[in-house]
Amino acid sequence: MRKYSKTILFSGLIILLIVVTISVSLFFKEKWLWLDETLSYILLSDSSFSHMQKAIVSNLDANPPLFFYIYWPISHLVNLDTTVLRIISIILFSISIAIFFSYSSFLVKKTLSTFLIIITVVSLTYINYMLSTQIRSYVLLLLCGLLFIITDHRLISTPKNYYILFLNFALATALIFTHNFGAFYVAVSFSFFCVLFIWSRKTYYLYPLVSHILSVCVWLLLWFPNFQIQSQTGKPHTWIPPLTFLSFFRTISELIPTLSSQLERSIQILPVIKVLSVVVIFFYISIPKLRIGFKKFVEDKAFSFYILSGYISFMVAGLSMIISLVYMSVFLSRYQWISHLLIIYQIIYAYNVWAYKIKYPRFVQKLAPVYIVFVAAFMFYQNKKISIFPSGILSYLPQLNKEYPVFFESADYFFPIWHHKNVDAYYLLNWEAALAKDNMLNATVDHKMALSLREEYNVNKIVYVNELTQKRFSHFYVVDEVSRKQFEPLIKEKKVKIVKIIPVGIEGHRILECTI
Repeated sequence: MRKYSKTILFSGLIILLIVVTISVSLFFKEKWLWLDETLSYILLSDSSFSHMQKAIVSNLDANPPLFFYIYWPISHLVNLDTTVLRIISIILFSISIAIFFSYSSFLVKKTLSTFLIIITVVSLTYINYMLSTQIRSYVLLLLCGLLFIITDHRLISTPKNYYILFLNFALATALIFTHNFGAFYVAVSFSFFCVLFIWSRKTYYLYPLVSHILSVCVWLLLWFPNFQIQSQTGKPHTWIPPLTFLSFFRTISELIPTLSSQLERSIQILPVIKVLSVVVIFFYISIPKLRIGFKKFVEDKAFSFYILSGYISFMVAGLSMIISLVYMSVFLSRYQWISHLLIIYQIIYAYNVWAYKIKYPRFVQKLAPVYIVFVAAFMFYQNKKISIFPSGILSYLPQLNKEYPVFFESADYFFPIWHHKNVDAYYLLNWEAALAKDNMLNATVDHKMALSLREEYNVNKIVYVNELTQKRFSHFYVVDEVSRKQFEPLIKEKKVKIVKIIPVGIEGHRILECTI
């Protein structure tokens, strides 16, 4: 009973620590939405639920709608303020961490050390700040994914438990309907129970396999036709950069705690060392223990969750790597955020394997409250300084003549600046330029999103190339980026004349004053 009370106490402390520190820091940082958040906010602020559903499928979002189904009624009943919506995401994130702590401490039978490891790793992982504060589906993906994997673990020892099977099916379905990448976790989970079925030769492992198949069938029946429409956004190019050797390790490294992300960017071998260290430690611990046999594996719940965590995190990374190399790039750390929690459990388990005999002096335990205060201050500072929107360009806009409109070649600039009404922002729909070989690959995605926004929400700030006339735009600015070729064909054909070039202290940027 005392152990249970301590778990509740620390779970509540985790929620309080995360919600208070990160939420308060929101009031001390830029409130700018970035590109994807702008799209989310446009959809959530739609007064018509049915029109929002239609707009989701029209290339304004590339994922199933569960996030919007949950956030839309909340935002319209509570508040549409962006800070309020972000705090809702932070609360969901804190609940996920609290549940993860409760389950981990239950398995390893250590409360204080598990708590300290979790808050340390969470505070040292940049991706947690980046995703937990967003008006996007990632926090819901994390929560559904964690609960789904916990039901997976329960099914290892009780595969015929109908209650757990139903939860497993419901959570797998929720996971797939939250984000397309949720299907990767369901597929890998399915393969895990295939391995258990082959290893154990027990037919009762067919039950979890059926629950996984049913969740995919529900998705195919209810959403696959819409998915086919949404998938057109990524054709002929996706918005995710092609996978390389170093980008693979950098992406996975973002799921592992770091003392200095800046140092890792400058010393490229560090992410490789971090990732390989996690893999080597996992196999060093797991391979000898797997010799205990299947029965002992099932009975040792802490170890079976360790194996499940390693299997899912490594196989999801491997599967997404293969898909990225042979079909379409899908390798982003935010898609694999669930694996971050699985890696934390691997750290917790390794600590308990190697340090379980260590008895810390009582004064060390008494320092825990001081350490918690330090972590709270650190989390506040870390989230305060993080900004996803590339706001450097904003300092150059006030010097421009306010009577002239400003065209942005990048959707990353246009969508947030148009939404926040910082300047008279415009975006040019030039499909031929978007397809140009020397243009950025994601220019086609930008074009399709902007086109959908114009058609679904009548945004006249998004103009077709034939609407770029002297009558409407006799004088204007272009925030020109060397990597994007939206206006270059028009300048080359002398349809647009450069009057003045305004230098910008951002690499690859300049502002052009133009006339037709």
